[in-house]
Amino acid sequence: MRTHIFGALLAVAACVSSAQAGSGCDGTVVATKLHPLPTAHPVALDIANDSPENRDLGERFLAGLREAGVPVATPQNTLATAPLRLSLRTSVLSRGRVGGGSGNFGAPADRDWDDFGWGRNDPAGYRMSSRPQRGRNQIAVRAELTQSGSAQTLWVASIQCQQTSEDLRDVAFGLGQAIGQVFGQQVTEPRRF
Repeated sequence: MRTHIFGALLAVAACVSSAQAGSGCDGTVVATKLHPLPTAHPVALDIANDSPENRDLGERFLAGLREAGVPVATPQNTLATAPLRLSLRTSVLSRGRVGGGSGNFGAPADRDWDDFGWGRNDPAGYRMSSRPQRGRNQIAVRAELTQSGSAQTLWVASIQCQQTSEDLRDVAFGLGQAIGQVFGQQVTEPRRF
């Protein structure tokens, strides 16, 4: 009997541990539905910087979206033909920033990036001191969904979170899951993830 209880407790602990480890970023998400969304159309991620690191993090983000039940266009090079495009804008406040907020999301960001540029090893010509430190950064993401061939925004989501993993692939996956859980919905009260 004790063996079964102990085994069950270990299984629950492993599930909780893996769920927490996979999130990569703990925080809240809100979303605004501006126009009706076409149903069951795949979404492509609009990647502004086509570096290998950015593509890799974009694929992890899409895997999180997919796991949350959002149809994702594959392969990623179908951006030109996918009916829906999701673009990301990210602000990061480094943990080691002088004068930065300790948990203050109102503080100015160290830097704003399109998609996952903040996670690149090559900061595109910017001084290394202007790049966020890997670690426990505060991250704000704005996701905007548009219909291909139109400038009309259909849906917008905003995330504010505290980075919980050093692995940026975990962070990208967790952000994809968070966006996917509210995809196409109106969420006016911040929802924890």
